[in-house]
Amino acid sequence: MSLESQRSICDWADAAFGPVTDLQVCAQRAAKEMREFQFIIDNWKKMRPTVITEEMADIVITLFRLASALEVDLGRAVDTKMRKNRLRKWERDGFGNGQHIEGT
Repeated sequence: MSLESQRSICDWADAAFGPVTDLQVCAQRAAKEMREFQFIIDNWKKMRPTVITEEMADIVITLFRLASALEVDLGRAVDTKMRKNRLRKWERDGFGNGQHIEGT
């Protein structure tokens, strides 16, 4: 379990960068972090393992900030979504991913 929380991370980020004042800019930052992660995955054999984990953490930190700006408890939202996911029927893609079957 993490020692940090959504609140402690957002408090730090607000002090370091200022509060989120534009959701679109924050969402664009999350997309940028995801593109950086995709680059790392594309080149993972050349990367140190810490680079991969740090980039994943950057994505989560950015999503925490976006969630907080929207007054969403991301941990609770994940729990709620997982309850829904567990009730759905899933179609596999053969690569460890998939999508839910319409209507479930």
